[in-house]
Amino acid sequence: MPFRQRAAATTRAGDRADDDVRAIADVAKALGTATDAAAVATAALKAVRTAFGWAYGSYWQIDHGQRALRFAVESGDAGDEFRAVTQQASFAEGVGLSGRAWRSRDLVFVADLAEVTDCVRAPAARKVGVKSGVCFPITVAGQVVGTMDFFATETLNPSPSRLQALRTVGRLLSSAMERMVETAASAQAATQLITSIREISSGASRASAAAAEAVHRVAVARDTVAGLGASSGEIGSVVETITSIADQIETEQQPPHRRASVITHRSTVDATCRSFGW
Repeated sequence: MPFRQRAAATTRAGDRADDDVRAIADVAKALGTATDAAAVATAALKAVRTAFGWAYGSYWQIDHGQRALRFAVESGDAGDEFRAVTQQASFAEGVGLSGRAWRSRDLVFVADLAEVTDCVRAPAARKVGVKSGVCFPITVAGQVVGTMDFFATETLNPSPSRLQALRTVGRLLSSAMERMVETAASAQAATQLITSIREISSGASRASAAAAEAVHRVAVARDTVAGLGASSGEIGSVVETITSIADQIETEQQPPHRRASVITHRSTVDATCRSFGW
């Protein structure tokens, strides 16, 4: 390949990598403002859709009683018909784009959703012009609790770097979800502890039993809080991915201003991670 073509290709690769780092930083900042699991899902949908340029996104939660994914919340617009089908759909493990991500526990990309024959949204996608789609699982404590998918109205061919960036977003989102779940559990344990203490004060005849229960709840609350830091081990993978993207640009001899931009975005992600306590 002639030198100019190699230089142009290197520049385009650097631009894409820079975009990926910026997108991850934007998602991390959005998650940093969420206060509960529902807010995490809503913030992530909007941030990922905006940062990566998807037209529509939806979040699905597992109904454990029915062993199926059910629609929870959406962001963006892909037409009224596609939205209606999405809101009414459900997916068993392994079925459709979302079900495949659930079964594989990994990101799944399809160039044309209309060709996914076991997906109830495929006919609507063909009719309204929805093309490429991507879906990744959301895990808490090692178990898949939901999926998040995004769609475009054009056929995409994402680079391996872009797909890895989206996987990183999935891990970042999973870590934030797990943190929210554990925070809620810790708060519940604290409430139960207060109740036990009040019971101690209400009657001497129950003091011994209530005290034992209070001690037990203190231990549960302490162990829960202590586990919050360890539960976010996935964040190490997030940082590794961002570092890899940045190193890619640097080793390809990108101009100084682009390297500085990546360092800035990486610093933003690091700061957000520290604010989470990761």
